[in-house]
Amino acid sequence: LEAARQLEPLNFDLARQAYLTAYASAFSASYLGQRGVFLEICRAIEDLPPRPGTPDAIDLLLEGMARTHTDGRATAMPILKRAVTAVADMPHDDVLRWGWMAPFSSHVTWDPDASTAIYERQAQIIREAGALAELPVYAQSLALDKAWNGDLAAAALRHAGRGDTGEAHGAQQQQVEGAL
Repeated sequence: LEAARQLEPLNFDLARQAYLTAYASAFSASYLGQRGVFLEICRAIEDLPPRPGTPDAIDLLLEGMARTHTDGRATAMPILKRAVTAVADMPHDDVLRWGWMAPFSSHVTWDPDASTAIYERQAQIIREAGALAELPVYAQSLALDKAWNGDLAAAALRHAGRGDTGEAHGAQQQQVEGAL
């Protein structure tokens, strides 16, 4: 959080990325993190001045995620619905860097079709980029998405093939056994 604040006057884009990292870290830490830090991050995100022009996917994700926790779902929902659309067109570099945060907006807005499209696009971009160490994570996410949406056959197929790529280059596999 402090790093993001210090970056604001120097490089606004890096500051936004630092806020997104701070949010994701605090969200992941949940109750294990320092008391009050998560809301402090959300309020700092809300205090960011708007960027000139149309907000991009990161702008909308940041604002929507922060407002979910400070102002509630009713306020955040329209922002997150716009984020769903923006995330679908996120540049490849942003998918490689922030893809794991991208489905947040579609999950909160209960848009399973958008979730599936995001996961499929992510897996394709990761595959095309040759990021084989990352591919099992995205393939597993897609398998879980398929299971959550009731397509158990597709989930099982994706789950069964998750190790092929990772084992080919010696990456350690993340196991999510019993999820299907």
